[in-house]
Amino acid sequence: MAEGKEANLISKINGMRKVWNEIRGRHIVKSLEKRGFKSIFFENSEDAKEYVKSLIPEGSTVGFGGSVTLRQMGLIDYFKANYKDIHDNWQENVSREENIRIWRGFQQADVFVTSSNAVTMDGKLINTDGTGNRVSSMIFGPRKVIVIVGVNKIVKDTNEGIDRVRHIASLNSLRGSVLNHKDRQDTAPCLKDGVCRDCYPPQRICKITTIIEGVPNATPDYHVIVIGEELGY
Repeated sequence: MAEGKEANLISKINGMRKVWNEIRGRHIVKSLEKRGFKSIFFENSEDAKEYVKSLIPEGSTVGFGGSVTLRQMGLIDYFKANYKDIHDNWQENVSREENIRIWRGFQQADVFVTSSNAVTMDGKLINTDGTGNRVSSMIFGPRKVIVIVGVNKIVKDTNEGIDRVRHIASLNSLRGSVLNHKDRQDTAPCLKDGVCRDCYPPQRICKITTIIEGVPNATPDYHVIVIGEELGY
């Protein structure tokens, strides 16, 4: 009997969380639309995935950054299976020269798909890069940009967004270490104790921060998809 009550309570809590996620997600969509973005909310990533597919015409060149969100959704496998001309920078044992070629391909792609490190309640997209290949492609170059964010990326304002980037999204430091099979503990202080500091090693990933407050002039076909699930870092 007690176990049944516990399960029922957990179910109710999960139901309330789902409603809360939808309330916040739909609020963000309205804020984004006021800023000119084509925005839509989905309760789950499966429905969002089908929508993303519908936005990318057959034969398009597709670029995508090193997004955990896209991989959790299974979009990378879909891109690789359905589009011949893709630009994927999240690969092991790739030379810097090849990475630069891929990054330049982002800006020349028909469609660039990525996530955002944070999105504010009033509809601003906040992102930080070490090289700038992702944030620059979100601003200029591709004919169409698709940004996908889970509700865990929602923040109150710009200050909270930058704080989120530095203390949560900075987990990408670990990804770089794993992909390149290098121990960066001596050069990336945040990997030692999880505390973000103003550091200067070459491997620092938070060198360029952008705040997109509206649709870039040369990229009018700009989509932001909000999903009522926790996705990515």
